[in-house]
Amino acid sequence: MITINDKLYITKEVNNIVVSYAKTIVLRKLLINFSFKKDSKNKIITDHLESVNHCKGVLDVFVEEEMDDFIYPFVKNLDKDETTALHFWTLNKLYLKYFQDSDYNDDDGIDIEHSDADFDFKFGRKLAHKIYEPEFTELDNDLIKELKNLLANFASEFDLSMVTKYTRQNILETIENYCS
Repeated sequence: MITINDKLYITKEVNNIVVSYAKTIVLRKLLINFSFKKDSKNKIITDHLESVNHCKGVLDVFVEEEMDDFIYPFVKNLDKDETTALHFWTLNKLYLKYFQDSDYNDDDGIDIEHSDADFDFKFGRKLAHKIYEPEFTELDNDLIKELKNLLANFASEFDLSMVTKYTRQNILETIENYCS
């Protein structure tokens, strides 16, 4: 991040670095913890992965509650840098949604009648506000939803009806794909 005259500028390159960090470090940690039991050296599959996998992407109330019980403590135990990286990752995932919300919503102070530069500035400020105040701008809630979606999609990648010696390797390869 670059500060000029007390204004914070997030360049495309800085954003890409932060999102890459989120994917390669933080999401990898999330997927490993979700997939394998602690202290099993990535060999024993967790009940979380099995129960979400069983749902095949359509979560029932009980499984969604289990996911909350897994995701909330995970996010709470992250350090500030990891949490911020996940916020940037979430902004990137939901950028078009936020853009469309701004495009059609006059309540946020963005006037689409003005110049593109004015719109870009105001929209950028709105996104920056989400980073600085994630609890008040619903970014934290969006983060939890995106992590749930990620884990549900990830779990549905596997056929866990019969776990073989290749299942572990398949899970690790899929984690690599998700985190690259």
